[in-house]
Amino acid sequence: MREIILVDDEPLINKIHSMLLKSANTALQLSIFNDPTLGLIYVKSAPENKLVLLDINMPVMNAWDFLDNLEESSISIDVVILSSSINPEDITRAGTYKNIKGFLNKPLNKANIMWLINESGLVTELPSLGA
Repeated sequence: MREIILVDDEPLINKIHSMLLKSANTALQLSIFNDPTLGLIYVKSAPENKLVLLDINMPVMNAWDFLDNLEESSISIDVVILSSSINPEDITRAGTYKNIKGFLNKPLNKANIMWLINESGLVTELPSLGA
């Protein structure tokens, strides 16, 4: 199973996303970083079999800096942007990075989690999310 790395400077959003993802699969391996710099160090230390859920607008390092750093390091890891941004330029810019596998609005919801399951093979069932 892939490890999910949540990178968002908002602790409450990370907590909500963590709870939603774990409700889909309690065995899910999840790492949370409120500081994108620490998240980047962690991802670069062992990028295999990971999926990064990455916020765009963060004060220390934004998503574009995070993604540029990955590309400069020749690290290939799947990234899904999670953002409250409705700016079409953000979606267009995200599409210029080869690591980007999707762009989802936050907070996550059942439909987003279903998409993550289908597109990224994270979990196989959603026992407690309801209809």
